[in-house]
Amino acid sequence: MRQTAGADHDGPQPQRLDAIGAIAGRSVWSARLWAVGAAIFAATLYAMALCAPRWFGAITPIGGSSLIAGWVVLAWTARKES
Repeated sequence: MRQTAGADHDGPQPQRLDAIGAIAGRSVWSARLWAVGAAIFAATLYAMALCAPRWFGAITPIGGSSLIAGWVVLAWTARKES
């Protein structure tokens, strides 16, 4: 059996946090970025946990970058509104 280095735990954790952000957010773009980012980020971690090829790990940062961009858009929107 292959070691997953905690990938089966790392997938659900950001999903919960970003789901809260998407619900509480005021920006459509931040919600879209979170949805895409969460799908890519978590799906690649889940796939690697289920014995997908190791190169799936190279795709994971794309999802992470999208999640970060969602938070940046939300912060920018909140600052713009205040």
